[in-house]
Amino acid sequence: MNLIVDTSSNYLHLILEDKGKIIQSEQGATHEKFQEFLLPRLDKMLTDAKVKLENIGEYSVVVGPGSFTGIRVGVTMAKAFLSVFKDKKVIQINLLELLILKLKSVCKGDFLVLIECTKSKFYAGIYKNQNISYEILIKEQLEDIKGEFENIFCYENLLVDGAKKVELTDQDYINYVSLKRKSKSYVSASEIEPIYMALSQAEEELLKRENKTGKK
Repeated sequence: MNLIVDTSSNYLHLILEDKGKIIQSEQGATHEKFQEFLLPRLDKMLTDAKVKLENIGEYSVVVGPGSFTGIRVGVTMAKAFLSVFKDKKVIQINLLELLILKLKSVCKGDFLVLIECTKSKFYAGIYKNQNISYEILIKEQLEDIKGEFENIFCYENLLVDGAKKVELTDQDYINYVSLKRKSKSYVSASEIEPIYMALSQAEEELLKRENKTGKK
């Protein structure tokens, strides 16, 4: 049995699945108040499914990119899970890779999928010439390369004129995890690595102050 947790955006997504079958799922807006929502929602889901935490053999967590706060919460929970149940397995979910794999099955040609980073920056998953790459794009860069893609998608929010909205279903998460399971892409607690791709606003401000004062 596998527990899938996505806290990378303002919407908490929990899925309990067993051998590709959805047992229970919970979703809801959190507005980044994950500490208030995550454990109660998880407890409700496990109670409804009549499943105990120790019965879960795998834990799959979205490690980014996305909300810094949300990613930290999900990663911390994964590490806590492994600290209690040391024999369990963890699968990391790259959100951009998940979106690209979903879109590859329905798109012909090259495409771009975007996740909001800040008001002027985007996490970008690029599928071009059958190759996958990841970048952070500012609005000006995006305008320069838009014409290179047959389709542009935005995750959750429509951020770009002419883009299409893409959402993830429970089955999308399960399909991704199944692929990782087949390739035995498991990690230990020390190997769980958040995908931030960018400095947080606080880190950017600190770096600016250090550059001004000449500190390193």
